[in-house]
Amino acid sequence: MWEMACRHRVVEQQVSTRDYNYREATADMNAQVDVTRGETTTFGEAYHWGDNYLTAGNVHDRHPAPESGAFYARLRHERYLNGQTRMQATTSCPTLCPGQVLKVTGGEEVAGEFADGVLVTAMHSHARRASGDGRDAAGPRDQHPGKRHLRAYR
Repeated sequence: MWEMACRHRVVEQQVSTRDYNYREATADMNAQVDVTRGETTTFGEAYHWGDNYLTAGNVHDRHPAPESGAFYARLRHERYLNGQTRMQATTSCPTLCPGQVLKVTGGEEVAGEFADGVLVTAMHSHARRASGDGRDAAGPRDQHPGKRHLRAYR
């Protein structure tokens, strides 16, 4: 592996959802969820109205009731948190594929995030005949396999 890069960005600290159920007009349909449990690297709030749910749900449940306000707020917050750290690298390993957990070992040049483990979620492969990186479908495998780009999200 080479060209390892790790990018961080600040994401929402909590997610609020709000909806209206005309059958229970007086019911409180607000839900506020913070999946991080007080992590200091997040900031702000995402507000979503009209997710079309019938109950607010319990925001303190680890697994809130499906299709409740707390369920949608938790799902959205987890999606935001997945965008907090993005890792990318280049490899020539032909067996690496999405779904694998990758732990990179090496010297000081290996970032701590890669050493902790990365779930591979996307791959981009490319090759050219002129550079000798590609494989010919009819012939034997090239001695130097093509580069494969790793896009991993934590």
